[in-house]
Amino acid sequence: MAGTAVALSIIESQIIAATNCGGLMRILLQNVRSKFYFRCGNAWTRNPRVACDFETSEALLRFVKKRDLRDVRIILRTEEPERSESVSLDSFESRL
Repeated sequence: MAGTAVALSIIESQIIAATNCGGLMRILLQNVRSKFYFRCGNAWTRNPRVACDFETSEALLRFVKKRDLRDVRIILRTEEPERSESVSLDSFESRL
């Protein structure tokens, strides 16, 4: 559980930093290999605009753990795609 708290803390600090730059922040899940974004159910999409917004990093991490997803990363997407950031979950997998 402490590992999850550390993972959330790191992700939340990146969200705060990106949000402070202005604009709307969306928390998306992306498959590292296909580059597709999670949409809903079992659907994935190339279009980040229609991807599921998890609203909180905690919700996304619970989802990843529940489905035992691998090769995914968090995309912190702003209104300006060039300012978006990705966060690898590889370093957190052993802690989740």
